Amino acid sequence: MPEGDNERPAAAWDEAIVAHSERVRAHDRSRASWIGNGLPLALAVASLVLLLALQAIGLVRDRMALAGVRAAQDAPLAQAAKVRQQLETLGGETARLAQEGDAAARAIVSSMARQGVTLKPPGAQTAPAK
Repeated sequence: MPEGDNERPAAAWDEAIVAHSERVRAHDRSRASWIGNGLPLALAVASLVLLLALQAIGLVRDRMALAGVRAAQDAPLAQAAKVRQQLETLGGETARLAQEGDAAARAIVSSMARQGVTLKPPGAQTAPAK
């Protein structure tokens, strides 16, 4: 074989290798460009989503805790309303007895009046609150 034939395939291989290397470098540059530009944005979006998810979880926990506190107050509030109703009934009956002439009831009503508490008999019209 002549020497010129041996050199041509080697030169063709060299050109093919150089062309392939350039394609690989271009691909690596475009990939590095995406990683360089897209990765920080992707991390920022992921961080924002994670932050919002954690905030939502915290808000749900707070809401459940507040619902528990409110439920715990229901029984004492019902008891307080019951005691208030009993006191209003007792005061009303005392005022009714005082109107009927009971001396002890009159003394109680006047003592309560000096302390700023008005006892009204049941069924008495009350002035609307202003």
